[in-house]
Amino acid sequence: MHSRRVWRWLGRAVLGIVLLAVLAVASVWLLRGSIPREIDPTVAAWLEQTPDTSTDSPGFAALWALPYDLPAEVIAPLVTEDLRRARELVDYFPATNADPNTPAHSPFTSALDAHGTAFVPAPIKSRCGDPRDCFTAARNDPAGFRALLDADPTLPERTLALVDHDSLVDRFPHTIWGPSLVMRYDLLYTLLPMSLGLRAAEQGPLAGLAESCRQLGGWRRFSAQPSTLIQRMLHVAAVRTLLVIAGQLLSELPIEAELPTDCRSAFAAPQPEESDFCGILPFEFQYAQAMLALMQAQTAEADAQASAPARYLQGLLVDDEIGRRWRARSYQVLCDAARTNAATDAPIDVDALTAINTLPAHECAAAWLTCTLESTPAPAYGQYIDRLIDHTARLRLLTAVLWLRDNTDPARPLAERLSHLPDPLRGHARRGLRVGEDGRSLVIDLYHRQPDRSWSIPVMAASARSDRDTAEAGTDQPVGLRL
Repeated sequence: MHSRRVWRWLGRAVLGIVLLAVLAVASVWLLRGSIPREIDPTVAAWLEQTPDTSTDSPGFAALWALPYDLPAEVIAPLVTEDLRRARELVDYFPATNADPNTPAHSPFTSALDAHGTAFVPAPIKSRCGDPRDCFTAARNDPAGFRALLDADPTLPERTLALVDHDSLVDRFPHTIWGPSLVMRYDLLYTLLPMSLGLRAAEQGPLAGLAESCRQLGGWRRFSAQPSTLIQRMLHVAAVRTLLVIAGQLLSELPIEAELPTDCRSAFAAPQPEESDFCGILPFEFQYAQAMLALMQAQTAEADAQASAPARYLQGLLVDDEIGRRWRARSYQVLCDAARTNAATDAPIDVDALTAINTLPAHECAAAWLTCTLESTPAPAYGQYIDRLIDHTARLRLLTAVLWLRDNTDPARPLAERLSHLPDPLRGHARRGLRVGEDGRSLVIDLYHRQPDRSWSIPVMAASARSDRDTAEAGTDQPVGLRL
């Protein structure tokens, strides 16, 4: 009797579990049926616009071939061949029967390797210590750096010639195991300041400033062009380096000296496209689509070998079509927030952004794993929006330095001169625009506080301030009076 009761209880329990499972499954399909799957046509047209992926991109070719001392007419067909090889790796994935103890490597080899030897920057990096110090190091020891360039003496000129091109966009397709132009930026971050340091040392500070301004104008143009998020951030980093160099050389230029022509445009007020986060999102949207498609293709074999219940469970947790709609919605929210905050130079409110991006519980239940994957990265984009807003603030600060140079008496205290700065050049109150502790630089606070919480730029060189202080101490003549 007792055992019969137990079996009856177990049967009811199993039946209850089955009914709950059926109810859960039915709820998932009912929820999915209630969720619209179509993306707003305007948003779809924006996110699905096809970026220009033509192979005719001299800027891309020049940077990809930068480590090789080859003529331009030789480079073009070799880069075209590299693009062809990269496209063959779009669907590549290492064999599943490979030795699990052996790290997988990309099968890509560059056609450039058969025609030249890539420059090895290790000795230059060692001499610099930090890439940000390469300008000062090369300026102080041009002969030593030229000796390190014996194997490729024209490398600095090729580096500086990159800005002669109209655009610089990565043309390689989205792959996991293929090449990326990102591979060249580590080299660029060393060569660019080094090349400018050599120019300032060998041709003089004025020539160094002129070339720094030309570089700054060119890389500002590159950073404003639509591209992937990672390439935009890499270009912003290059501009940041050039702002430091140009600001330093400008501070050394005597007030009575004429400013090089390229500096007026290089120091111009930032334009909206330089902080435009929305132009990045079509690339991000299509990159996500490409990576999802690639992962699905790679797991097709595993799915075929999985049991029917496992495949069915995956179908309950994942819905790519709904995920695509959620991603489009999230990107629209990010775009709106970025434009609003960029217009006012205000930081992103990550909590508010997260709240807006949080999907309703009933929608998330319809495809839990997809919901998790789509919800995770959205708040992280806030830091990149702040970085672009900080980028604009740095550009605006350099414009302010030029305004002070043109419109205020350099003999007056910097704090007094700063009080005359127009409001549009001050930025948001949270920037805390102020005179640095050294008394010769301007400082602002950054919203993205890694690695630095603030950023400064000199208005006058240290030597110039020392000379002025000495003159003031040795005479009763009013500082603002010139005889």
